[in-house]
Amino acid sequence: MVGVPDPVAAITEGGFGGRYPAPMARRCARPDCAEVASTTLAYEYATSTVWIGPLAEESHPMRHDLCERHADRLRVPQGWQLRDRRDVLPLPLFGRGDALAS
Repeated sequence: MVGVPDPVAAITEGGFGGRYPAPMARRCARPDCAEVASTTLAYEYATSTVWIGPLAEESHPMRHDLCERHADRLRVPQGWQLRDRRDVLPLPLFGRGDALAS
């Protein structure tokens, strides 16, 4: 519709007359925790695996964002595996000017 602002663009660009000056930081999913999320938790029932890694670019209903403290204290049920990928660095992209490519 003409003249109706896109709400997502308005929030991220500081629109709506300044009512939303900056995008809101995602918060930890743990109840009563107001810390900013720094990691994302995902799980798969079929393999009894839980992954935690760097904060995903976008939130998703099947993933949970956690603050550093709650990610560090995370325990999984007996028989499940925890895969912590927070310290895994991405592989270099060779051929794009990387120092390791030569």
